[in-house]
Amino acid sequence: MRILNVSEPPTSYTAEGKLTGFVTEVVEKIEQDMGIKTPIETVPASRALAYLEHAPNVMAFTFAKTPEREALGLAFVGPLTTRDQIVWMRKGKGYKIASANDIKQQHLLLGSPIGDWRTKYFLEQGVKVDPSDAHEFDLEHLNRGWIDVCALSDLEMPYVAQARKIDAANFEAAFVFAPAVKAYLVFSKNTPADTIRRWEAALQNLGKTGFLNDTAKKWSAPNYPLGYDESKGFFLDQNGKGRIAP
Repeated sequence: MRILNVSEPPTSYTAEGKLTGFVTEVVEKIEQDMGIKTPIETVPASRALAYLEHAPNVMAFTFAKTPEREALGLAFVGPLTTRDQIVWMRKGKGYKIASANDIKQQHLLLGSPIGDWRTKYFLEQGVKVDPSDAHEFDLEHLNRGWIDVCALSDLEMPYVAQARKIDAANFEAAFVFAPAVKAYLVFSKNTPADTIRRWEAALQNLGKTGFLNDTAKKWSAPNYPLGYDESKGFFLDQNGKGRIAP
């Protein structure tokens, strides 16, 4: 099996030459428990989706479940994360945005990665999109004033900013365009059903052992309260629900 990931701090990213992230840790633990040693390859989202569509025996993480992807025969295991999808702007810009149409009507340029479902969504709404290879570039372009807004989840934004050495306080949420979007481990159409069942069982077992809650606590911070729940995966736990007490 080929295992692909897309750089999306903090779920999966490279720091000091090493692949890390809380979903990466889950995938590596499943591999360990299953006795496999397949290297994880980092590729752009568009390339990962192309492999999922056309190549057999491929798994990629993490991707949202969409009707188009289900129609391709892809299989989904999880969820691994639940995120609020947000349009961000530089603090003080004062854009009044309550819909994609508001972005379109104000002729704002939005940054979003090539192949990402968010890119497709905004293009379909008539929004002018500046395509990139990864969210890190979107936030950097926003910080430099090269774009007006970008689409990034609540889980990702603080870590993406940190990875690019940008102060997250430079930005503010314009509006939540897709609340509570779940993302999964995704398997290509021709992946053997038994392989998918084994991954699903291994993930469920990690929930029973406490590994997933422990991972959430490990990655939490005072301003980043990460929780885990079987129905959501990892999520920002602002109300303290789903977390094990310290």
